[in-house]
Amino acid sequence: MYTQFRLGVTCDKGELGLVTDEEEAEELYKMAADGGNSYAQWRLGETCEFGELTLAINLEATRTSYQKAIDGGRAGAQGRLCEAYGHIELGLVINHEAACTWY
Repeated sequence: MYTQFRLGVTCDKGELGLVTDEEEAEELYKMAADGGNSYAQWRLGETCEFGELTLAINLEATRTSYQKAIDGGRAGAQGRLCEAYGHIELGLVINHEAACTWY
């Protein structure tokens, strides 16, 4: 799973002399995320939030991916949901109690 994630990053960023390949990066991230890699789950959340790679902005998919990343221990995803609850982002309403929970 980690290797799929790292290869996804390599395709995403064009590292190791490779040309960027958004479709391949997305596919590798999805495989790693489906296998439980929390880094890949977080990265997929970002791609859905900002419409990166070949994905359109999809806030429901963003929240789902971030939640999976949180379940896998990614503190950055927790911080992002905290911000979202505090600033009416990701299709959420202000919920200070939820924001404090993620802190």
